Amino acid sequence: MLLSYALWLMETPTGDHAGITVYDSGGIAGTIVNDSADAVALGRETYQRYREQAQRIPTSTV
Repeated sequence: MLLSYALWLMETPTGDHAGITVYDSGGIAGTIVNDSADAVALGRETYQRYREQAQRIPTSTV
């Protein structure tokens, strides 16, 4: 599974946020941020799916 964007979640004292950053030709093309409960829940669910599929690799190979 490959994302065509960077997915991120942010927890702040004033609330949680979910966002994506889209890239084009090696640079940032745009960023979308949302603080609705549905958007944050979807971001967490998507992150969790990717995390469950991830494999640990030694830092020496990075």
